[in-house]
Amino acid sequence: MRDYEGPIEFFQFKLAQEGITREECDMRNWVGCTYRELQGIVDDAIAKKRERENACNQDCEGRAD
Repeated sequence: MRDYEGPIEFFQFKLAQEGITREECDMRNWVGCTYRELQGIVDDAIAKKRERENACNQDCEGRAD
């Protein structure tokens, strides 16, 4: 497989759309990966953010009772 040769900002933008900042996940750290690997990193970061948000929401709902 070949390394991804396109703009890494493509993946950074996907993260930003989900509210993930460059400070939280800087895609420049992953230069040299394939497209599939980079997409996997993005998907994982988004999934982890959603898990944290869901856990926080459930915790907050539990406190309201």
